[in-house]
Amino acid sequence: MEKEENIEALLGIPQEEMALLLQVNLVHWELFLTGRSSLPTVALLKLTEMLTVLKESEIEEPDAAVVKEEQVRINK
Repeated sequence: MEKEENIEALLGIPQEEMALLLQVNLVHWELFLTGRSSLPTVALLKLTEMLTVLKESEIEEPDAAVVKEEQVRINK
């Protein structure tokens, strides 16, 4: 269940929608989340791309607290 919580928390997409996006049936997605099955290569590539885009967007967006600290430092 840890994988399920991590992926759903990261992407914020319910299981049913994720299965649709990856074009696999819900049972196959649930089996993947519990570690009892793998996904087809095409679905794994789509999932990898989603997680990569998410991770890149997190890196590109500066933390608001860091930005504020930097502005204070510049103003001094």
